[in-house]
Amino acid sequence: MFIISKIAGYLLQPIIWVLILLIWAWFAKNPKTKKRVIGFTIIVMIFFSNPWIITNLMVRYQAKPVELQAGKQYQTGILLGGLMSYDEAGKQAYFNISSDRFIQTVRLYKLGHIDKIIVSGGNGSIKNNPFREADYIRKNLLDVGIPDSVIFIERNSRNTIENGLYTKQLADSIQQRDTALLITSAFHIPRAMKIFNKSGLKVKAYPCSFLVLPSDGQFGSGSLIPTMTAFDFWQIYLRELIGRLKS
Repeated sequence: MFIISKIAGYLLQPIIWVLILLIWAWFAKNPKTKKRVIGFTIIVMIFFSNPWIITNLMVRYQAKPVELQAGKQYQTGILLGGLMSYDEAGKQAYFNISSDRFIQTVRLYKLGHIDKIIVSGGNGSIKNNPFREADYIRKNLLDVGIPDSVIFIERNSRNTIENGLYTKQLADSIQQRDTALLITSAFHIPRAMKIFNKSGLKVKAYPCSFLVLPSDGQFGSGSLIPTMTAFDFWQIYLRELIGRLKS
């Protein structure tokens, strides 16, 4: 199922659909069929490359910002992986576009909002390599002065469903009973909250790493200009939407 989900993730890319339609049009022998497929391809490209449409969908889907009042404390903050990218050739990990998850976790600890940190993240790659994201995140937390005694890692999960399953086991082992802060990307929050609640963990969402801002949904001069970013956003949107339905 893990491999199937990975393959499905690649197919949830409108740019792939456009490529398939173009190949169909190229090999179509019937002139009417070729013309119709080309016309449909143009419509698909115009729709999925429009930034205003997908941005508005994302603004409505992602979690709203959360501000914690001074003195508000939680026993544990749960930091979900997905903020590191691993270079197979160089055998090196790097922070990626979701690295705000790490920044906000450190900030929450330093401000006294969380006492302990659970890091959940293994290796989401189909390839079998020894890299575990939780290990690398733990090292970086230590580097910025977070005490080792407050860091707990879950290094076996490969996706969000396993994040919820294995984090529940780890939370039980350290007697985490109170509501924990679930720290992940704003667009990932709806699916992650559903999964963690089903696992039996009491969590409160702490969204970060916002892909779009609330004001990005406004219509402006560039709203009708096609962008490749719109294609990327559609893949993220569809993946989260379908992942949430399956959870």
